[in-house]
Amino acid sequence: MAEQNYYLLLELEIDPPEHDYDKIKAAIQSKRVHWSRRINNPKFQDEAQANMDLLDNAEREMKDPDIRAKHAKDALEAQQEAIRKIEIEAYERLNRYISVLAQKGVIYEREIDLLETELGLTREQIKKQITIVPIADAEAQTEEAPIEIKEALSKDIMRQINDLLAKLITDQPQWGNVPTLYDLLNLSEKAGLEELYDMAESRTKLTFSKGATSQVTNERNALAHAMRVFKKEELRAQYDEAVKNQRFEPVCDLIKIAGSTGELDPLVYEGLVTQAMNEGLVQSDAEQRIQLFCKREKIRIGKHEEDSQPEKLNLLQCGVCGLVNDDKVSSCRRCGSDLKTICKKCHATSSTADDYCSNCGISFADLRIQEHYLKRAEWALLRNDFDLAIEFVGQARYYWADNEEVKTASNEIEQARSRLKSTLQAVEKLIVERKFYSAEKELIKVKHNYPKNAELAILDRTVKNKINLAEALLNKAGSAANTQEIIQYNMRALEECADCQQAIDNLNRFPPRPPHHLEVKTNMDYIRLDWDSLYKGDNIFYVVERQEGTSGPIKKLAETRYHSFLDKTSEAGKHYFYTIYTVRGSQQSENGSVIGPVMRVGEVGQLRTIAGEEGISLTWKTPAGTKIEIWRKEETIPTEQGDGKKISATTSHEYLDTTVEKDKIYGYLIIAEYVDPKGKPVFSKGTGILATTANRCGCKISIEERSDEFSFQWANPENGTTRLFFAEYPFEKVAANECFLYNRFISGLDGKPIILTEPGVYRINNDFNGILHILPVTQYGDCTVAGEAFMITSIQPVSRVKGRRYENGELLLTWSWPRNAEKVTVSYSEIGFSDPLAQNRECSKTYYDSSGGFKIDHVGADKRFFITILVTEELDGKKYYSNPVQYQYPEMDLAEIGYSLTVKKKWFFLSKRQAFLTIKAPEAGIPDLVVVQQKGRVPNELKDGVVIKRINVKEGKENYVVDLTSHLKDDSYIKLFFVEGNDSEGHSFILKPKGQLKLF
Repeated sequence: MAEQNYYLLLELEIDPPEHDYDKIKAAIQSKRVHWSRRINNPKFQDEAQANMDLLDNAEREMKDPDIRAKHAKDALEAQQEAIRKIEIEAYERLNRYISVLAQKGVIYEREIDLLETELGLTREQIKKQITIVPIADAEAQTEEAPIEIKEALSKDIMRQINDLLAKLITDQPQWGNVPTLYDLLNLSEKAGLEELYDMAESRTKLTFSKGATSQVTNERNALAHAMRVFKKEELRAQYDEAVKNQRFEPVCDLIKIAGSTGELDPLVYEGLVTQAMNEGLVQSDAEQRIQLFCKREKIRIGKHEEDSQPEKLNLLQCGVCGLVNDDKVSSCRRCGSDLKTICKKCHATSSTADDYCSNCGISFADLRIQEHYLKRAEWALLRNDFDLAIEFVGQARYYWADNEEVKTASNEIEQARSRLKSTLQAVEKLIVERKFYSAEKELIKVKHNYPKNAELAILDRTVKNKINLAEALLNKAGSAANTQEIIQYNMRALEECADCQQAIDNLNRFPPRPPHHLEVKTNMDYIRLDWDSLYKGDNIFYVVERQEGTSGPIKKLAETRYHSFLDKTSEAGKHYFYTIYTVRGSQQSENGSVIGPVMRVGEVGQLRTIAGEEGISLTWKTPAGTKIEIWRKEETIPTEQGDGKKISATTSHEYLDTTVEKDKIYGYLIIAEYVDPKGKPVFSKGTGILATTANRCGCKISIEERSDEFSFQWANPENGTTRLFFAEYPFEKVAANECFLYNRFISGLDGKPIILTEPGVYRINNDFNGILHILPVTQYGDCTVAGEAFMITSIQPVSRVKGRRYENGELLLTWSWPRNAEKVTVSYSEIGFSDPLAQNRECSKTYYDSSGGFKIDHVGADKRFFITILVTEELDGKKYYSNPVQYQYPEMDLAEIGYSLTVKKKWFFLSKRQAFLTIKAPEAGIPDLVVVQQKGRVPNELKDGVVIKRINVKEGKENYVVDLTSHLKDDSYIKLFFVEGNDSEGHSFILKPKGQLKLF
């Protein structure tokens, strides 16, 4: 530290020097009073204490004339050096001003006057420096006017900040010529607010670890200003504006000088912009401030009024230090940084001083902030702090969501998190399995990568506690007095740590004993084994083996930790031997405990009864090696062997009971007889079922098909109740006249969708497409008899058919599809609806939707088309069609021919039916009609089937009834056609009510 000069400290006269000691002593006393007032002020405490110490030395040393002379000489030299620095600085400013003023080719006397006032130099000194352009006379024409600026920090606060920065920053500022808080933090002026605040905060914390010196105090005070300024964007903006004002002040003075004539040459204007940029302003801000200042000062830029708004200058400013460079160079001549940058988003080239990309417009400041957050995310990821890393990536994504670097960072975090998760899951699995020694090895591998992970720390504590407990038990086993204690302690160690190899090795010297007190129980479904053991603990389990007879193969059935086992794979009637071993850890007992022979009994399976003309037929599945006893009782099922009448003993799987009486209910009990290992007979409890001869399912059912519904009507038989079951699939497992217990019947329908109806009358809507299967059942008490299943078919037609012809000759047909329909058949002809040569095409719902309708090509403007549309369904390998919908293009009124088909079932089982076709014709009469019948589907054309009736329709007669009973056939359909195909023109068949044309 340099020696303090007493003349400068006491502010004494230097030239000539003050040698009067009394005056010197009075100056010392004055300074002592001044510094003693500041010694308790934290801001000046260090400086005040140091100066107080110097005053004591000064009072003593300044008595010596030689010391006074030396200090006076040093003070004079220091003063002269300061004057020289001021002059050098003034000459540097003068040279900068001259370079700007000389841009117009001349410097005026008025400008020299202003330079003299501004710099404190004489006219001769100034003129001596002007050598590149001539000096000319000119009059001053403007008065000073203050520049209009944005809101900035107060001058007092800026003065405090600048004083502190002047003491702390001795190097050239990184941007312009004015030291700033950015230089203090060694961060760019384009850095994010959070980054600036974090740096100021961390630097402040660091100062508290340093000694209490005036330099540290100044740094701490400056950082306090930085934390205040960079806490809010509003305060930062005010500070930035104040800095810009300071940078522009030298340029203001130069503008006054250059524009003293009231006019600013364009070349001088360019030089002023360059100077402002070199002072630290960006080009747009420099131009705006100069133009505004000139406007307020009434200085015109250019010789004409229209020149007062100059064109934007093409200047190349360094984005690092702010210096304006020649546009032909690629790097800054001051700091060496690149002058061009490539946009990360669009890869266009822009100046490093630009705030936004010249091509895509993205903010370079946003990119820098994003890069900052990505670096922080990388730092957090290196520390394996995934939550913090994800937070930083989320903040980075805000500035440019589609940046591949953001996506890459997110993927890296997820991959790292996934790796840790897999590791944790592996360790947790080992802990669940009580393999704590193995878990410890896994934890050792990963703990150094995640030293602060809370989950790993918890797992590590758990593992260590368990291992310590196991080790303690092993120590006790080592000092145990007898074999039983050794085994117990080692087993307890294995209970704590299943992979404790030392405990396993110790126990291998003492094989376990097999179970004892084996017991066996049987029922109809399984054999149950129970036993006792000498051992307890999670490391003990048992192996169960089974052998059929004394020479059959041995089969391992299970490993279990319980003292019981259910053998559900055993077969009724077979003799089994069971062996059970004890396993402790990995060691099995040398011998096993054996029990047997054991046999269980079972019942017959698949028991069914069907009431027939000859009697009641029973069928079942017989267990292997058994005899069957059949017991019968009226009205109810026998409860046990001997209850009722034994009607048969057989080895067969069926029996026909012909000794039953009509209109009675019988209960049957089927018992299986086995032979036990000692040769004695053993009987099952038996399986029961009900059956009846009461007219079987002989109820009267009629079906009426209407336009909007199907109606079912029936009368219940005597002593019975009939119900209907509906399903989408056939009742394949139910035979006609089969008998059931009612509740067993309900539960045995495989969960298919059914509707149980109330007896008497039932209606369903005729709005479905497809087949509906129906099963009638009649209930006599608890006995239920199934009837013959049948089905109904319903296919809905299309509606609201429309046609439109386009100029290219294309006819587009549209219609409304019925629910669930997927395909139609379209028939069209130019002759008539019944044209046998009509075109037939299928149209899927997919094609219709993609094409916007059904297209017919090459339709002339004068052509007429007769179109028939049928919804088509393929069910059980057969095609079914809806009622036809006819449409004529161009549209015209059609004569409607209404008809309906009625098929009535008189007796359900005797199949006595009647069929009538009712036709309503127009009064004007129509051509002759024919009824065509076809097997399997509705005929589409006259030639499809066989003509079974010809109808001569007379004029004036409207209603016709045609008896078709003699033509009733299974799975056959009818349809009306004109005898001549051409006769269909102008007519439309309307089926009333809507429905199938099926003759059953």
